[in-house]
Amino acid sequence: MGEIKQKKEDADETIDESGKESYEEKVSNCSQIAVPMAPKKLTKKIYKCIKK
Repeated sequence: MGEIKQKKEDADETIDESGKESYEEKVSNCSQIAVPMAPKKLTKKIYKCIKK
């Protein structure tokens, strides 16, 4: 009755283990002109739409 569901790992965390850059590293390496960046959640949704 009082069970707590555990969060699933984000896809970005599994990418880090394979040797690719994380979202935060990518944002820190972009140019100053590109600020403000889209949030991580929105970026993930856009990538999913592009794949389809």
